[in-house]
Amino acid sequence: MGATGMLQGSCEAVVTGLRALDIHGQISWEIVFVPVNDATGHPAVARLGQEAITGFPLEVGDTIQVQYLMSIVVGVAKSG
Repeated sequence: MGATGMLQGSCEAVVTGLRALDIHGQISWEIVFVPVNDATGHPAVARLGQEAITGFPLEVGDTIQVQYLMSIVVGVAKSG
């Protein structure tokens, strides 16, 4: 099963893009990533506040653990 069908759990992924977003004065991050176990190589996108990112700052090429709940990304942790 691909990461997009995950109701709860986590998967390993590689960051392929990052962008800071200012939403009503609060900085959030758009994280583009490719799950390691996704044979299609299609990127996924998550928008999270910095409080949901462990190991900040992230950089393109970093390996991360993406946490899902009800198929929505709820957290990202930098691996290693």
